[in-house]
Amino acid sequence: FQKCATSFVRNTFRKMHRTCVAEGETPYWARVNAAWERPSCPQVQKHYLSRAFPCIATADFAFEKSPTLVAQPWAAKRMCELVPNVRIAAIVRDPVTRAHSAFVQCWDWIRNAPTIVHGWGSRGQPPDHPTPKLFHELVELEVAIVTECGVTSSTGNFQVDWPAAVNFSRCCTTVAMKHGHSPWPGCDAYGVRKPLVHQPPKDLWATRSHGIPASRGLGWTLTPFGGYCLDFVRGGLYFAQLRPWAELYGAGAILVMSLPNSSVRRLLLCSGS
Repeated sequence: FQKCATSFVRNTFRKMHRTCVAEGETPYWARVNAAWERPSCPQVQKHYLSRAFPCIATADFAFEKSPTLVAQPWAAKRMCELVPNVRIAAIVRDPVTRAHSAFVQCWDWIRNAPTIVHGWGSRGQPPDHPTPKLFHELVELEVAIVTECGVTSSTGNFQVDWPAAVNFSRCCTTVAMKHGHSPWPGCDAYGVRKPLVHQPPKDLWATRSHGIPASRGLGWTLTPFGGYCLDFVRGGLYFAQLRPWAELYGAGAILVMSLPNSSVRRLLLCSGS
């Protein structure tokens, strides 16, 4: 999960013998076009395996860290269809400290996104740095969204998830307006501001994330239930995000560890033995 020491784990695996570690994050499965259609095996080989793991031929196993995957429910579905024999380690931490860490990390998204700046209109321009007051304000908004609209969870099937995303967007928009945030990108459905059940987007690449077209590289930030980085409290509701992974891969394929906890250290020691 985002802000849960995944970079530390990746860097530790990189030091291990005969291990192919992907450089950086590889949001291939999180890209929004994967929600629409399943990529072919040649596409996966060319755009994912060959690029992310050029050293795989001489390695015993491959490792990547991609916290964004848990926010995209279709990632579990597409991965299970095309690379089913994987093992997943989910590192979690106290949701409160994780929320604040994510708020700080996502500050440039929050501060510079045009629609969010517009949403703060009545209160003037947002501050030029993360403040406790603004954090408190947005946490209250997040809590209100969860309280009134429920905890959202997806199947990874766009045809099934689209109506649920529309219903969430309507409820979320109403809550956000009550809190003085309108329009609020955290209520978008796959990047669509005012979605209609009978009018799903014909091309998800044409939708926008944080005011930027998905086709320009930010397709991985689109989610069914709000824009990535604008759900920093909901991001700590781990059970909802892990549900599609457990249903598809089986609970036995997922190792859940918490921070601070010695279980992460034990994982690294065992992997290096």
